[in-house]
Amino acid sequence: MHGLEKKIFNEKVIEWVSTIFLILGVILTSYNIFPANIWVAFLGNTGWIIIGIIWKKASLVIVSIFLGVIYLSGLFNYYVL
Repeated sequence: MHGLEKKIFNEKVIEWVSTIFLILGVILTSYNIFPANIWVAFLGNTGWIIIGIIWKKASLVIVSIFLGVIYLSGLFNYYVL
């Protein structure tokens, strides 16, 4: 693989792994498996923040950051409060 092909491949890997993590997070939420659901979804969401930055999509970055803050507040609530 050459430079551009490798970059595109890496983006696709991040994109799909992040998508799988988000889907798994939703599945864990539907079975009320807490706090694993938040950790898994947070990891997927972090990948989408990275993709949004790479693609220079402000809307994707902003939505993902807000979701990340919500996930972190849930983790804070679980572990600290």
